[in-house]
Amino acid sequence: MAKFQFRFETLLSLRRAARDERAAALGQAMEARNRLQSWIDDLEAEIDQIKRSRIGIGRLDADQILASASYEASLRSILAGYTSDLAKVDEEVERRREALTVADQAVRVLEKLRERKLEQHQKTLLEQEAKVLDEVATSGSVRRAITSGDEA
Repeated sequence: MAKFQFRFETLLSLRRAARDERAAALGQAMEARNRLQSWIDDLEAEIDQIKRSRIGIGRLDADQILASASYEASLRSILAGYTSDLAKVDEEVERRREALTVADQAVRVLEKLRERKLEQHQKTLLEQEAKVLDEVATSGSVRRAITSGDEA
């Protein structure tokens, strides 16, 4: 009985490897996105802290107000850059997610083909086995008929 051999096994392995690479690339992009979002969250928290410190009770110092306003402006500038970068990273994440979807679909197509070919192979083996059993049963009944015919 012949062992099952999928003709496209090498191609399936290559497509699986490509899918795994796409998944790793997506993971890296997601990690970069999360890190950037964390920085944005930290900057927003710091800007909120600066705003709250200006509202404090007590004597107002013009130099301190100017310094905190200047610092807040520089933080807002950095925040604007990070927000712009985040939009670019989000686009990259989406592009990599789509590439992973395409690669995964290519793998699934070959896996389904492999499953169908395996089922077809198993069905052929069962049919061959049934033929052999039928031949054995037929030859056994012929032998019995011949042996019983000799005794008569």
